Amino acid sequence: MLLHTPEARLVMLLRQCYRSPRCLSARRGERLYTTRALATALSGPRRRAGNAHSKRSSSARGLTTTTDNKPEHIAILGGGITGLVAAAIATKLNPESKITLYESSERLGGWVHSEVVQSSDGPVVFELGPRSLRPATTRGYHALSMVQNLRLEEQMLFTAKDSPAGSNRFIYYPNKLVRIPSPNDGFLQKVWPLLTEPLFEGLPGALWAERNVPKRPDSLIDESIGGFVKRRGGGSKKLVDNVLSAVVHGIFAGDVNQLSVRSLMPRMWEAEGKYGSLTEAMMRTTPEMYGAGSLHKSGAALVGQELGRKAREAGIYTFMNGMQTLPDALAKVVRGAGNADIRMATSASKISRSEDGKTVQIETSNNQPAQSYSHVISTLPAHNLSSLVDIPALSLIPYTTVMVVNLYYTNPNLVPQPGFGYLIPQSVPFSQNPEFALGVVYDSEATPGTDNAPGTKLTVMIGGHYWDGRSAAELPTPEEGQLLAERVLARHLKIIDKPDRGEAEDDGPVCVDAVERCSGRGGVLR
Repeated sequence: MLLHTPEARLVMLLRQCYRSPRCLSARRGERLYTTRALATALSGPRRRAGNAHSKRSSSARGLTTTTDNKPEHIAILGGGITGLVAAAIATKLNPESKITLYESSERLGGWVHSEVVQSSDGPVVFELGPRSLRPATTRGYHALSMVQNLRLEEQMLFTAKDSPAGSNRFIYYPNKLVRIPSPNDGFLQKVWPLLTEPLFEGLPGALWAERNVPKRPDSLIDESIGGFVKRRGGGSKKLVDNVLSAVVHGIFAGDVNQLSVRSLMPRMWEAEGKYGSLTEAMMRTTPEMYGAGSLHKSGAALVGQELGRKAREAGIYTFMNGMQTLPDALAKVVRGAGNADIRMATSASKISRSEDGKTVQIETSNNQPAQSYSHVISTLPAHNLSSLVDIPALSLIPYTTVMVVNLYYTNPNLVPQPGFGYLIPQSVPFSQNPEFALGVVYDSEATPGTDNAPGTKLTVMIGGHYWDGRSAAELPTPEEGQLLAERVLARHLKIIDKPDRGEAEDDGPVCVDAVERCSGRGGVLR
């Protein structure tokens, strides 16, 4: 949650070390592929679907029928961001089709969930799920285009790259906060910590050895992220345990030695396959083709110069009143379409094909007669979908449970070092992390402006892969989770104040099975 892609942060560290006198200079960026932005459908001319889906297909994420005709009645399972985007696009591209979206709960947005609570200082926005988006990436510019077409620009809140929250991100190791070098730093400020901090021990040697490590054998079709970096780093385990495991905690809440590198870091996997080493790939990847300049130029062409400039200068962004703004706007588009219907508190209980194979039958939890659809789009988690369709591989995909605890303190000066927050690697001793925390976000600094409360707002993530194998009954209650979070903050940040408000009521901040752990099942699903 703190570092949005493992490759981005790892490559940044690689670059900084290579700029030292011991290493070679290299540059690597991110190409903006010429894929159609999702937002195009929200504002562009309406087009009818042709016969692109003329063949029968059955996959983990969707079902289509055997038909050469345009969609007649489309069912969308799940009212999270993916389901809402799918519904919004479907209403535009298929104006003569009927769209029905099923949401099992009483609210839309899925794991994107902002909640306004009352504190002694007034209303406070708590994020129970994602709390920000990165603007200046390939996908980020497409998301900005969608935000733009939803007319949410005036509600956007950008956090500048050169602000404390944009520049200061930390890893807790072994018993203190260690700042990760930032692209905004000067040369010595970047390189010195990489060469002297125990946290980064093994990084220079791994980089030096990487170019001479043989390319993987053809028989190796996948491996863990940790195994990949250890192998490419000449056997260095410290880089994996101390740095990479923290990054993986922040994004996937998973075990770096269990997650698939081919699924989650495909660029590095492909770079080794094409060039033989990551060093060679970085040196031979030209900035003209893949650099940040090309990315920002293409991004500005997509969203306009003004929004493109804001994206280029920002590290992250959110919205006034929180991330819930985005699903609410998408829901408004869907509800405003004359061909869409959203059915709340209604879930699919069975999916089957009709006898002639021309339609898909859906039975729902409210015991209404089965409905027939020409197309079904599922955005459900794999383990939920596995109980509805006969695709055994879906049940093999593991999920991780994360507890998100939001805390608000009236004291505005509790954070010892301003910044975005910190992550906790697997190498931290149990005595320093008996609560199994994954990381802490300084919300009042990372996303200021979502509310007017002057105090300190913090979020603690707990659990993840540390809770694998636990049943729901064995997980902490929301009240217990808040106590765990307070203990983490007392030990790591010396915060002994009692929070004025904590999100430990109602639905509770437990995201059960919230994060899909890609463990190399892609080939099975295909």
